[in-house]
Amino acid sequence: PVKVISDSEGNLWVASPQGLDRFDYDTEQFENFPLLDPMGQSLSRSPNVFQLMRDGRLLLGSLTGLYLFDPKSLTWSEQLTGIGGPQTRIKDAFETLPGRYLIATTNGVWSFDVESLRLKALSFITDDGQDIGKSDAASILVDNQQRTWIALMNDRLYCFDRDGKQVRFNVEGTPYE
Repeated sequence: PVKVISDSEGNLWVASPQGLDRFDYDTEQFENFPLLDPMGQSLSRSPNVFQLMRDGRLLLGSLTGLYLFDPKSLTWSEQLTGIGGPQTRIKDAFETLPGRYLIATTNGVWSFDVESLRLKALSFITDDGQDIGKSDAASILVDNQQRTWIALMNDRLYCFDRDGKQVRFNVEGTPYE
């Protein structure tokens, strides 16, 4: 298992390479809800993102795409694959507004609108002209000052203000890079 969460009904959910597992407190056993492609291969291998959404659905991001699971109907409701290319791995997700997410992937940073199921590639241009939005992003968040923080897989951390301008910081008088 990679991630564990609890839903609004108190159910315990585990994201695993076999799909989602729900723990039944009465029988003390797990029930599996597999996520498979037409060939029977798991789509949930390497699940990096597993979040309870405000509407009660579960968001799963893996090596193969973004998937939504409805715990009420016990079904996979939506699938978005091939985001930015066939080998895009979902690394992180951050909800900025109800139903709107920033998604960090191996092929850059995306905005995701849950209602329309639309993805849009985003640009974050550094002072030297590099587009961090196209980089291999490891994690992302928006802080209480509305600054977007993007950590890249090369151990670099970038920050952008709400207008998209790069914010630079110092650590004990030395530029943080």
